Amino acid sequence: KNGASVDVYDAKERPGWPPNSTNGISWFWVEKFIPDIPAACISARINSVRLVGPSGVEGVLRANNPILKDRMGVVLDEPKTIEWLQAEAVKHGANVRRPVRINRLADIPDYSMHTATVIADGWASKVGTEVGLTTPLRDDDRHSGFEYVMEPNGEAPDEIVLWFGTRKVPKGYIWSFPQDNGKLRRVGIGIPLSEHRIRPVDRYFQDFLRQQGYRGPVYAREGGVIPT
Repeated sequence: KNGASVDVYDAKERPGWPPNSTNGISWFWVEKFIPDIPAACISARINSVRLVGPSGVEGVLRANNPILKDRMGVVLDEPKTIEWLQAEAVKHGANVRRPVRINRLADIPDYSMHTATVIADGWASKVGTEVGLTTPLRDDDRHSGFEYVMEPNGEAPDEIVLWFGTRKVPKGYIWSFPQDNGKLRRVGIGIPLSEHRIRPVDRYFQDFLRQQGYRGPVYAREGGVIPT
């Protein structure tokens, strides 16, 4: 709208692949920023959130609450959503190039000619460090995260489940999000790096899966550092 030319450099060979987020998003933000999102980009609807405390006490928030008006949120299909967003950008004149990995300012073509540059290279941004923009995060502000894509273990197909607790997950949380309209679940864990150094996060995760009765096959897995 302002006459600027836009170049997008994507490090991945395929848009949004492999997925690196659980992709739950409030319907409020869908309506605000992507109201025309295709139905194919929505992996599952979210109509309830079940919270489980350290002692096992549960509370449930449902979309039929008058405040929510039956519109709680969705889980996005990350590859399809990013592919659609990039296609929209190209349609409006953006030039998308991939795979291009940016590790320093010198990797950005014609950097000195840019009016503005947006760098999205993670919490430990190499480019941000080069220009003095990053602030070191404490170990308690970085979570070690681990996630499996698995078959459901009795969860409702439109429900998120969140576990909080000192024994199952010290200072952290465990989540279960629906995928493919509830046919699969994204089950994961996050604990601060300070706790991970005492006992690795995958040990807590395996204990949790055994205790909860998750025994199905694992279709995908990923892990990494989550800035909190």
